[in-house]
Amino acid sequence: MRGMLLIGALQFGVTYVCLYLSFRVLTVPEVLLFTILTPLHVTLIEDALNRRFNPWALLAALVAVLGAGVIRYDGLDGDFLGGFLLLQVANFTYAAGQVLYKHLVARHPSDLP
Repeated sequence: MRGMLLIGALQFGVTYVCLYLSFRVLTVPEVLLFTILTPLHVTLIEDALNRRFNPWALLAALVAVLGAGVIRYDGLDGDFLGGFLLLQVANFTYAAGQVLYKHLVARHPSDLP
């Protein structure tokens, strides 16, 4: 139960606080652009938890990020670094929540959906 609370706090607490705060310094297109890095976070966290490195998963994540970057890039304002860092914390905590939930459910199966 504590594991689920920690995952929820990461995924819905930290993630959305950072996301909300990023809108104070970034434009909507910048927020959309910077959230495309989430697949990289997911891949790297999953590999770290499994103590392995999967270059194909990293390559797939990079292709997804590059493709999304081509689609979403619309220029940047000069003062975006703080918002970028907030969004990377949000991306990381969201990705960590996703990966940790997968590992928690695998370790403690339940009949509940």
